[in-house]
Parts: sequence; structure tokens; C-alpha cells
Amino acid sequence: ANGDILISRDPSQDQEKQNDQIQEMIDEGISGLLYTPPNVVELANNICEVLSDCEFARRLGDNARKKVSKFSVENVIKLQKAYYMGVVEPNARIKSL
Repeated sequence: ANGDILISRDPSQDQEKQNDQIQEMIDEGISGLLYTPPNVVELANNICEVLSDCEFARRLGDNARKKVSKFSVENVIKLQKAYYMGVVEPNARIKSL
């Protein structure tokens, strides 16, 4: 399996669009580490970096949890509702999370 497809919002989209979406969800070195499949050396280096630095691993995890909360079901529903209200009421404003 390709990890990039597994976390992409829509795997039917072209690779460039998928990469953009992945980068929207993951801040390199802040909320995760990226690698280019099938570059197993790059993947191994990322794993070694996380395993060798507990503080870095903790920060990555903390930041990832904060980042992913933006994509929670509740927040997505709020955005969808705001979008549809904007269609129904064109003067309504859509608030970004």
C-alpha cells in the first residue's frame, strides 16, 4: 500500500493534488515526517530520528494531535454547514478554523 494514498482525502485525484493535501495535513518536522515512497532509506532515517529523540517524538505527537483536530467530524460539519448557509444566504461569511 502507498502511505500517501492512505492519508489522502481522495485517492482518485492526481498525485500532485494528493501531495498538496498531505502537506496541508502534515507540517514537515513539526507534526510529522514525510518521505517519498518507495525510498526506504529516507523512511528508515525518519524512524531512527524519532526513536533516538524522545522529546522530538513527543513534540511531533502533540503537534499532530493539534493539527488533526482541525479535520474532526465536528469541525468538518461546521465548515460544511457554513458553506451551505453561504450558498443559501450569499451574504453569510464562512469562518475558517
